[in-house]
Amino acid sequence: MSSGNGLVFLSILCRWAKSKTRLMMRKRLESYKTVPKGKTAVYVGQKDGEFQRVLVPVAYLNHPLFEDLLKESENEYGFSYPGGVAIPCGISYFEGVLRRIKMGASEPWHKLPRLS
Repeated sequence: MSSGNGLVFLSILCRWAKSKTRLMMRKRLESYKTVPKGKTAVYVGQKDGEFQRVLVPVAYLNHPLFEDLLKESENEYGFSYPGGVAIPCGISYFEGVLRRIKMGASEPWHKLPRLS
């Protein structure tokens, strides 16, 4: 293969790789943007660590346990936190709160054992 053909091949390969990368990034962004009807996305995690995106039923937002989590978020981050709503707790604790809401519990979250 001559050097001219090699450069053409390399150019085509680079364009293909860029298009594949753009497609993968677009799919990833679309999956983050897609939220089923009746749900909302929140981000759960510690301020100094990774946050995990969790889809939550909109009906949970008015529940006293979830309202306590939102107040904690406001105290931690204020109203100007970039991105979506961030909940400052460990994912296992958050999942426990969701289970309690699903079961119909309304005990304030600060009375529950704090799981990081």
